[in-house]
Amino acid sequence: FVGHLKSAALDFIRRRARSAVVLEAQRHMDRNLAVIRDAREAATAVGRNPIYLNRLFRKEVGLTCFAYLQKVRMERARALLADPVLSVKEVAHQAGFRNHIYFSLACRRYWGKSPTALRRQDAAFS
Repeated sequence: FVGHLKSAALDFIRRRARSAVVLEAQRHMDRNLAVIRDAREAATAVGRNPIYLNRLFRKEVGLTCFAYLQKVRMERARALLADPVLSVKEVAHQAGFRNHIYFSLACRRYWGKSPTALRRQDAAFS
């Protein structure tokens, strides 16, 4: 029993510990969200093969590089939507989407609502 518990604890620590490569890739994606086009750019920035980085990223983070990038973009966009001065097009651009129409589709897929509906909903709860 003790051996199993020790093994489970070590597995948990390994899953929680992120390698320097993954941390560097995350930082690069977080900092360059508005300009980075895809996960290949993150791999190039950290000097790794995109397939290797994606495999390592998925193992350590639980998401592919693309899914992580999309998640961070959607969270950033939702925060930006709280500013009524910014148009949906500006929010899309600042969150790293090249096209506001694609942003609207991605928003519906991710949140289940259009950007305008999210803005109204979040304003009502503020």
